Amino acid sequence: GHDPRRFVEDLLERFRDLIIVKAMPESAHAILRGVPEDQIARMQTQANQLGSAELSRAADITNQALTEMTGATSPRLHLELLCARILLPAADQAERGVAARVDRIERRLSYGGAPAAAPAAPAAAADPVPESAPSRLTPPRVTTADWPREEPQSGSDGGRSAAPAAAPAEPAGAVAAPP
Repeated sequence: GHDPRRFVEDLLERFRDLIIVKAMPESAHAILRGVPEDQIARMQTQANQLGSAELSRAADITNQALTEMTGATSPRLHLELLCARILLPAADQAERGVAARVDRIERRLSYGGAPAAAPAAPAAAADPVPESAPSRLTPPRVTTADWPREEPQSGSDGGRSAAPAAAPAEPAGAVAAPP
């Protein structure tokens, strides 16, 4: 129906179920007895679309809104505020809001094609390069001769004047560019 309080109670139960499915995906059907497998699969999809911190934050906000609705003269207004708080984690400056924003960023990065937590072992084992093989890229040769040198200044300020550093010396064998 049209009872905002009942809707918020059902929403809180759904967040609880999603938290369970997210935390224990293999045994969710044992914990959520009487829930059909297709509905658990749907909840797993929903839980994966939201991060753990975001689910926890949404459940906390929903619980708080349900408590505030008790005896309220305008429960629909509380419902609308609940929806705004859930959808805008940037407005929540507490730790749970920051964690929800981090969850969203991680999900967006993983949707972009880069896996969120890629296993390192398969990537390292895939076609290792033997050490005797010549490298295609040679690292740049950098020596201390390439570093800028500061020369001590003599003057009334004790050598603290802002004089430009000397130009680095040309490496041996370098060809000067034509003017």
